[in-house]
Amino acid sequence: MKKNIKYLMGLAVVVSTCLSTTSCIDETEPTSGVTQAQIDNSPNTISAMMMALPARANVLDARTGNFDDYAFGYAALMHIRDVQTGDMAIAFSNYDHFQPWEIVNGINENTARAQWPWNYSYESIMASNKLIGTIGEVTEESSTQEKAALGVAYAYRALNYLDMAREYEFLPNDKFSNSNLVGLTVPIVDENTTEEMAKNNPRATHEQMAEFILSDLDKAEKLIPSLDKISPSDKTLPHLAAVYGLKARYYMWNEDYTNAAQYAMNAIKASNMKPITYDKCLEVSNDQITGYTKTCFNTLSEWMWGVKQTSENATVKTGIINWTSWMAPDARFGYANAGVSPCMDKNLAKRFSDNDWRQFLYDMSDPVTPGLSHKFQPNEGNVKDSKIGAASAYPLMRVEEMWFIYMEALAHENPAQGKALLEQWMNKYRDLAGTYTCPYSDKDGIIDEIVAQKRIELWGEGQSFFDIKRLNMSVTRGYSGTNFFDEARLNTKGRPAWMNWVIVKSEANNNKALVDMNNPDPTGQYQVWTEE
Repeated sequence: MKKNIKYLMGLAVVVSTCLSTTSCIDETEPTSGVTQAQIDNSPNTISAMMMALPARANVLDARTGNFDDYAFGYAALMHIRDVQTGDMAIAFSNYDHFQPWEIVNGINENTARAQWPWNYSYESIMASNKLIGTIGEVTEESSTQEKAALGVAYAYRALNYLDMAREYEFLPNDKFSNSNLVGLTVPIVDENTTEEMAKNNPRATHEQMAEFILSDLDKAEKLIPSLDKISPSDKTLPHLAAVYGLKARYYMWNEDYTNAAQYAMNAIKASNMKPITYDKCLEVSNDQITGYTKTCFNTLSEWMWGVKQTSENATVKTGIINWTSWMAPDARFGYANAGVSPCMDKNLAKRFSDNDWRQFLYDMSDPVTPGLSHKFQPNEGNVKDSKIGAASAYPLMRVEEMWFIYMEALAHENPAQGKALLEQWMNKYRDLAGTYTCPYSDKDGIIDEIVAQKRIELWGEGQSFFDIKRLNMSVTRGYSGTNFFDEARLNTKGRPAWMNWVIVKSEANNNKALVDMNNPDPTGQYQVWTEE
C-alpha cells in the first residue's frame, strides 16, 4: 500500500479477469405508483412531507420477489447506470443481483428489473406531486416553511424527471433507429393528473419534457432561498446551488451549452465549495501513502447535495442491501467484499496522468480484482459492524461535476478555452506535480478528454451514463487484458441500445397510449467479445 506521494507513478496493469455465473430469473408484478390517489397515505404535515422526499432515497422495496437485493432506493439507480457503462467492471460472483444490467439479459418489459426502476421513480415523483398539491399556489400569506417545502418538491420532481427523461428517451443507436420513437421520454404525471388521465398518457417528447422540467426548475429557483431560513445546513435537501446544478445538467441534456456553462458557474459560486483534496482520502506518513481515511467519499459536508443513510433506515438494518454494501469493498459485511467488487475499467485507468492522486483510490495491482475501488469508505471506517459502517452517506451532486460541465460546455463553443481550463483545474486539484497536459488540440479530442477526466472524477456516482448516451460514445468492455467478466464483454459502435431503458409491460397494460410505443428490447443484440 505504500506509495511515494512526491513522485507518483502509474500503477501496474495486471492482466486478469473476473469470474462469472448465471443470472437469476425475474417475474413482473403489478405496476404501482402512477397516480395521486396511490400515495394518499403520505405524512400530513408540510415539514414531514418535505423530509419524506430525501428519505425516499433509502427506501427498501421488497416487492421484487426473492431477488430484491438491488432495490435499495436512489443509490441502486445510480449503480444500474454505472454498470451499464464501460467504466465500472464488477468482480463477478454468484451474488451479483445487478448482473442482468451488465450482460443485457433479463431487463426486458416482462421483468421485475424493468418494473422496479419505473415504479420507484414514479413513486418518488408522486411524493413531490402530493406535496405540491397540498400546498398549492404561493400567496402573500404563504409561510416560509411552505415556500421552502414547495421549492424542495419542485427540485426533487425535476431531478426525477430529468433522470427518467435521459434514461428512457429513445436515441438512435447501433442496433435500432426507430424514427417514430426518437426523442420520446416518459409520460408526465403531475399534481393535476387524474387516474383517468393516466390511462391514456403518452410519452412526452423531448421538447415537452424539457419545457415541463424547466418550469419546475424555475419555480424551485425562485422558492428555494426560503430553505436557508429554516434549514441552512441540511445537505440532504437541495439548496440554491443544487438547483443551479440541476439546471446545468438540464441544459447539457438539451445541448444548450451557453446556459449550461452559466448555470454550472452559478452553482460553483453559490456552493462556496472547493474540490476535495487528496488528504481527505489518503493517509500519508513520511511522504508515503499508507491507507485510506475514514472519511473518504462518505461525508455529506463535502458535497453540494447528498444522501445520508442512518441506522434507522430499513436498508441499513438489512446489513447488505444498501449503498455501502455494494460500493465499499473494505466493508466486510457487504456484497462488494463478498466478490461483487466494483473495479475501475483498465482502459479508463490509463487516462490517469502519472501524478494524479485519484489513481491511488483504485488498486490496479490486485491479482484477482484489478482496479478494485477504495473510493467509498464505510462510515467511521467501521468495516465490521454494518449498523455503523453502512450508515454512511453518498453524493448526489458535487462541485467537481459543475466544473466539468463548465469545461465541456466551454469546449463546445471554444475548444482552446475548454482545454486551458481543464489543464488549469487538473494541475490545481488533481495532479500533485502540476504536470498534467491535455493530449489533444482538436475540438473532439478536447471534449473526449474532458469527459474522460469527468468519468474518472465521478466514477461510481451514476453520472457517466448520461454523458455517454448524450455524446453517442461507444462502450468497450471486450479487449485484450480486460477486467470485465466474460459475459459482460460487450462492445458497441456509438451509444448502446441498452441505454434506452425498456418500459415495464404492465404500464402499457394500464396506459393505452404506451401500447406499441416501447423502446426495443436490447436482449441478444450484442455478441460477447472473445480474444482471438
